[in-house]
Amino acid sequence: MKLGMSVESGIQLAELVEVVKEAERLGYHRCWIPDEGIVHRDVFVALALAAEQTHSIQLGTGITNPYIRHPAITAAAIATIHELSSGRAFLGISAGGSVTLGPLGMTPVRPLQAVREMIDLSRSLLQGETVTAQGAFFTLNRASIPYAKKTVEIWLAARGNKMLKLGGELADGVLLGPMHKSFIGDYVQIVRDGARLTGNRPKLCYSVSIIQDEKAFNAFRSHMSFNIADSPPAIQEALGIPEKVLQEVRKSLRNDGPHEAGKLLRDEWVLPFMVSGSAAECKAEITEIMKRYRFDELRVTIPGPKPEIEELTKISDMLLDA
Repeated sequence: MKLGMSVESGIQLAELVEVVKEAERLGYHRCWIPDEGIVHRDVFVALALAAEQTHSIQLGTGITNPYIRHPAITAAAIATIHELSSGRAFLGISAGGSVTLGPLGMTPVRPLQAVREMIDLSRSLLQGETVTAQGAFFTLNRASIPYAKKTVEIWLAARGNKMLKLGGELADGVLLGPMHKSFIGDYVQIVRDGARLTGNRPKLCYSVSIIQDEKAFNAFRSHMSFNIADSPPAIQEALGIPEKVLQEVRKSLRNDGPHEAGKLLRDEWVLPFMVSGSAAECKAEITEIMKRYRFDELRVTIPGPKPEIEELTKISDMLLDA
């Protein structure tokens, strides 16, 4: 099993780097560092520091978006990390969420088109091409990245049907999650349907949190507040969350933050997005999901900044064979 992890960029950079170094030592294959705009530490500074102090783990944005910077600037940044890490960087993107865009007074406009243009332009630039383009969102005039390498993978994180299909069509990999477990099969099929349109063969990564105690569950509930608030209508309908409650969650996120917003979520709205139980039960459930849907990789997310290393060790002991 190729095991990846998402490290919390809200912690201090020195601590973040120690977490990534320990993840590499434990056998983790990939590290995703979120790009939360101004809310957390700068993602490319964090990736650069991690690249300098690791040797084998794959490092990338987990995730960035087309709105907070021009895709060409993002491509140049990840190409720099690829060079610094001796070929270990990847670019993870999505349409962006309220946590990142809200403080900047931004909302995702025509996200499908914006993400499509970001994938197309980034891939061309990362393959060393000179690009002139006039899109709905972005313009390039004989732009090129002289130090670009063709080996930078582009991953798309998606939950909505149209974005999942786009990932199948164009991305090197599609990150699915956090997602309602009842919809996993539907999501995977949409990605594969998109892939058949272009002959693409994207990797699939299942992203999930493994929860084994009440403290972790409460942290996960807070983390899920903005994910549920941004969920597609079908998921909100399946959960049975009243629109009034969703509005209250969104308002609380803006005014009070995810900890307070999470208190508005019932247990039954949160449970479908995680794996829980004993170590043996969690391993059995994850193994079954990975095999049934033929995922290539697993990404674990650890809600809350503490204690990252302890939880990473528990999960590696649980899932990685000695």
